[in-house]
Amino acid sequence: MRAACYSPALFRDILAFQPDILHLFEECSGLIAFQTLLFNRMLGRNSKVLLYSAENLPHNMHPVFRLLMRYVMHRSDAALVCSHGVKPILQAEGYTKRIQVFPLGIDTSKFYKFPVDILKTQLKLDGKFVIGYVGRLLEIKGVFLSLIHISEPTRPY
Repeated sequence: MRAACYSPALFRDILAFQPDILHLFEECSGLIAFQTLLFNRMLGRNSKVLLYSAENLPHNMHPVFRLLMRYVMHRSDAALVCSHGVKPILQAEGYTKRIQVFPLGIDTSKFYKFPVDILKTQLKLDGKFVIGYVGRLLEIKGVFLSLIHISEPTRPY
């Protein structure tokens, strides 16, 4: 969430830990990234900054957040992105430094293939085609398409 931010305790934590490297595992267009780098700069730290981005939708931000992102991008040293689709979006936003694709991993001890018949029965989905979705419910992501009944494509539930 771009508008989220940490308490002033973040300032104290940066002062106490004096990180040599800051790995910002927050979208570079959000307040948390901006706040972290602002505090780091106010404290005179010369930490190396590694950004993270999963932004895969072009033109998906308010101009205020674009300004924050430019501040963060200018003060970073490199970026990790979660897919090959994210890299060109970050570059289109003006990021010129090194970008490394670093896919998100899956813990196969917690997530694994299993028979879904019992689950389908519990959810009353027997005999129906089911599509799973994991993500934020935003219209721009096309989630509304999954609410359309298969046999009546123009009529939502």
